[in-house]
Amino acid sequence: MIAMVAILLILNRQFAGVLEEMIFWLLSIPLIVYMVRYDIQSGLIVAISCILSSILFSTFTGMVLLISAMVSGVCYGIGLKKGWKNAYLLILAIVSQLLVSALTVIVFGHIFGYDIIAEVMDLTKMVEQAGIASGARTLAMLVVLIVYIGSAFMQGIVIHVASHVILARLRIQVAPLKPITQVRIPKQVGMLATVGLVIYAISQFVSVPAAYEDAILVLYLVCMMIAITIGVIECISYGVKKRSRAIVLGALIACFIPVIQNIMMCLGIYVSFGGHIEKIIEK
Repeated sequence: MIAMVAILLILNRQFAGVLEEMIFWLLSIPLIVYMVRYDIQSGLIVAISCILSSILFSTFTGMVLLISAMVSGVCYGIGLKKGWKNAYLLILAIVSQLLVSALTVIVFGHIFGYDIIAEVMDLTKMVEQAGIASGARTLAMLVVLIVYIGSAFMQGIVIHVASHVILARLRIQVAPLKPITQVRIPKQVGMLATVGLVIYAISQFVSVPAAYEDAILVLYLVCMMIAITIGVIECISYGVKKRSRAIVLGALIACFIPVIQNIMMCLGIYVSFGGHIEKIIEK
């Protein structure tokens, strides 16, 4: 694995750093497999060796991303080796990728002059020029959040699922993944998201200091994404139970349709308080 990482680091320099954003986060997967197959100490040795290789062969940005991938892999590997529940492992994978995404925005922003607020403002102007004056800032914030938070979520899920699949193929005993019909976001998370949505709704009717407007908008977008995710999972579970590919596909497409998003969000809130889609359909 160390030789593979060294080759990737050299190729990344030859391609002017193109590979680091696309591939480096995947390097935590072979580290996880190695750590579970052998032991934690061997995994730590491999991780430290890869980090030392990045100091020798990588650019600064590549070194930061590789260190982040190694730390994420070590934490996930320790959890898998200790027998943590899959829900905790998935949360760990997603949170680690969210922290890496935030780290790249903050650290690289200070070093290379990247300003995410300026990017949102530029995107807002582009949306307004496209003829969407109402809610342009909200749409721009949603796009930026989907790019950063959505990609971090997907990366965490890929790391979680790929690690289990590879370990299962190697006939290494790990806790099996739950089918989609049994996957549920904790109701407490959905309730907290509902509270965030209520706070945003109240802020539309009362005066809010300008310093808190952006924070409330970000809170609203995050809570909306959580509620939509809960609603989509409920629809997918229902589609799997009914063996309907149309329902599953429709639930996935609904994430990208603005009006249907609100329906999914309301469904997510309903499910968070103990409801089920079957009750709605039966009525």
